[in-house]
Amino acid sequence: MRSGMLFLSPLLLAFAPAPKQAAITDPDKAIEQFLKEVPALQKRGKDALDARKKKLLTQLKKIRDDLEKRGKKKEATAAGDRVVLAGVLDGEVTLGKTTPGALLKKAAVAKYGRLLHVLHLPQDKASYKEFSDYGYYTGTSYYNHANLSTGYWVYVHPFWFIWGDGPGVAAGK
Repeated sequence: MRSGMLFLSPLLLAFAPAPKQAAITDPDKAIEQFLKEVPALQKRGKDALDARKKKLLTQLKKIRDDLEKRGKKKEATAAGDRVVLAGVLDGEVTLGKTTPGALLKKAAVAKYGRLLHVLHLPQDKASYKEFSDYGYYTGTSYYNHANLSTGYWVYVHPFWFIWGDGPGVAAGK
């Protein structure tokens, strides 16, 4: 009888649930993982890509909210910036060879914070080159984008970044 039990044990292990992977708590790593999955998701169709993007945004918001609850305001704001950036990413729009952190650092120009919008407009390279710190702009629409917040605009090809905080503006106002 005892030998029969040994024989069944490996069989039972084969049907055991796979161990859960640890949740990614680094917002940049979460975005990079999503971007790695995009080609396979595109083969499965738009619904699969949309579902995975929704999961990414939920994950990033959870990271942001957790950081806020722990009193890590600066890190929570940075995670919130990643939520806004990830919102524009899809099968056609990616970050190229740069990382989310490096792209946001360049776009913040060491003086802007609290990302409000990211617009994918590669055609603006003709007018604004690879990089342009346009400054404060009060317009609320641009190309086919409407209901934009006023803020500090920075172009880092192929994106416009609209920041809420800048020189002389109190954080969060």
